[in-house]
Amino acid sequence: MKAYKINEKGKVNRINHINFNKEKTDLQKIVEDNLETIFNLKLVKSEFSIKNRQIDTLAFDDETKSFVIIEYKIKKNSSLIDQGLAYLEKLLNNFADFKMIYYETMGKIPKKGDIDKSQSRIMFVSPYFTDLQLEATSFKDLPFELWKSTKFENNMILFEQLEVSRNKESINPLFKSQPGKIKPEIEKDIKVYHEEDHLTNKNENIVNLYEELRDRILSEFEDIKLVPQKHYITFKYDNKNVISLEVQQSKLKIFVGMKKGTIKSNDKKLEINTKGHYGTGDYQYNLKPNDDIFEFLSIFKKSYDDKVKSQI
Repeated sequence: MKAYKINEKGKVNRINHINFNKEKTDLQKIVEDNLETIFNLKLVKSEFSIKNRQIDTLAFDDETKSFVIIEYKIKKNSSLIDQGLAYLEKLLNNFADFKMIYYETMGKIPKKGDIDKSQSRIMFVSPYFTDLQLEATSFKDLPFELWKSTKFENNMILFEQLEVSRNKESINPLFKSQPGKIKPEIEKDIKVYHEEDHLTNKNENIVNLYEELRDRILSEFEDIKLVPQKHYITFKYDNKNVISLEVQQSKLKIFVGMKKGTIKSNDKKLEINTKGHYGTGDYQYNLKPNDDIFEFLSIFKKSYDDKVKSQI
């Protein structure tokens, strides 16, 4: 990636990349000191040791109510598959220890449903990933995220999630042909969610409505990311939910990421809902097959613009 700074004469000067320290503490400190800003996660523990293995950063995702293990890679050619699966195995086999450190750090009293084991995931953060690493992590059911970090000489740093082309194939048959490579609890307890999980056995008209809405949003708002979750699908801008959406049999139940009183609209389909909205604002919009999709898109844009302004 090339970066430039425009001077007062309209000419550009190259901003050069600089290396992180050879020891990964440089990159790790930047991430941990700014974890909520960069990734919308909360720090649970730095350098968390568990059963002869040390996790660089243990974080928590309030939206999915799940643990996120972050590992920083400075060296090329290390195996992400083996390391990622080893960390998942440690988490699942020692889940009580992970919960204990979470409650101690957050000062919370344990409650049922506070933590969802099934949406646990691994994030690898590195200045570079090899083609082999990208290819090896492309299976649809690996709960891995790859983030490329680039440091510049003017105290700028860039974090970019690499959109790995996901195979439609599961990794499980591969590991079943190599006994001992993957533990049964990983197959059983961890689930990566996809659009089809929310569309299977749904009314055809509703599926068509969802696909039209999705395609219009993604074509008009190029920096929106679609993220299927356990109970809903989110459309995010910079890790913030613009909307969360449930595909139901007769409608799309949409939660809009705006606080009560911040949207001015005469659209009667826009309602206040401060409960059961997955933390995505205080508005609910019920979109049905015969409704005008453009009326809702105007509401979507208000929420989108709100998220963009919050980053300025």
